[in-house]
Amino acid sequence: MTYLFLKHAFDLFTPQLHTWFKGTEWDRLYQVEAAFKPEVKDELDTQNFEKFEEVRNGCKSVTWFLC
Repeated sequence: MTYLFLKHAFDLFTPQLHTWFKGTEWDRLYQVEAAFKPEVKDELDTQNFEKFEEVRNGCKSVTWFLC
């Protein structure tokens, strides 16, 4: 059990070692052109995000663990 916990904790702090990122050139990350560049009007523009129903008295949110 301890091994699994430590393995997952290690994976959280070292994403570069995950198989999905194999072949990623981390030293050139900021030099590579982005695959997708969203168009934004200003710093408060949220048009590229999905719209979700807001629920005040329920647990239908990202903060469900606080309910």
